[in-house]
Amino acid sequence: QFPIVINAASYEKDIKQLLGESSYQEYVEYNAGVPAVKEAGEMANYVNTVSSPLNGSQIDNLIEVSRQIAPLKSPPLTAPADELNRFFELLDQRNNELLEKSRQYLSEQQLSALSRYLQTTGNAVKARYQLYGH
Repeated sequence: QFPIVINAASYEKDIKQLLGESSYQEYVEYNAGVPAVKEAGEMANYVNTVSSPLNGSQIDNLIEVSRQIAPLKSPPLTAPADELNRFFELLDQRNNELLEKSRQYLSEQQLSALSRYLQTTGNAVKARYQLYGH
């Protein structure tokens, strides 16, 4: 079997031609929002299991908050310690910002659950790097 190699620029050009300008912009916006929807879904699933369930409006607000806060690009596992420390600082800042922006939409119980989720996932990311010698 031979690997399939896709030229990203050519692929995007073909998609744009196939969809047309207006639909292509919708496609780009949809793809840009997918990580936020995924992240909000993971947060909502956790909060729903340990506190009162989120309603549709609260989930929509979590998606919007997640969209507003740019995702972080993880450094390679072999990155120098100073780069990793900066990444960990930015991760903590991002999680705090997510929590603060969610405060107006969630109950105290839900906020507490979200805080635990963000702390747990942040610790898991840090532990992954520690396993590789940092």
